[in-house]
Amino acid sequence: MELLKIIDFADSRGIKANTVTAWILRQKAADPDVWDGALSIEKKDQYIDTDSEAFRLLDAKYPAPKPVEVINRSPDDISRISELTEENKRLALRVADQAEAASKLYQALADQQGKVALLEVREQQLDESKAKVQELETIAREAGEQNAVLSAEKASLEADKKALEEKLAEMEEASKMGFFAFRKWRRKKNS
Repeated sequence: MELLKIIDFADSRGIKANTVTAWILRQKAADPDVWDGALSIEKKDQYIDTDSEAFRLLDAKYPAPKPVEVINRSPDDISRISELTEENKRLALRVADQAEAASKLYQALADQQGKVALLEVREQQLDESKAKVQELETIAREAGEQNAVLSAEKASLEADKKALEEKLAEMEEASKMGFFAFRKWRRKKNS
């Protein structure tokens, strides 16, 4: 039976002795059979039997830290590690450069998509303008046709007006001359 101070156990695990003591008291209250006889007190120091089941539970709860393993490396290994570290730095810089280039490409793509959207809007406006121009051309053509009809009607009306004016002039002449003189004048004029 080998005894170990609880304070030494806590120090070897890098924890406070009060933490270990509090855990032991909770476990002792929960399962007193395991802890009876495993603990002893001498001169205000509490000890635990390292061969007991209680110690195995305590060791499982607070395991000893694993020792640091020192690896001796050869100069070739150190050189290779330095090379790999430098290569890692170069690769990290390349990744950063590529990320920046990708960001610029995404920005350029977004700009192009904006321009495409603007062109589509302009195309739609152009199509609408073309439709309005066609509509105006149709109206102008119909107006031209109506103008031609009106011009023909105007010419016909002017011819009718001239004929009426000539008849009116004849009638005025007849009223001035007398009936027989007018007939004579008219025969002469028509011959």
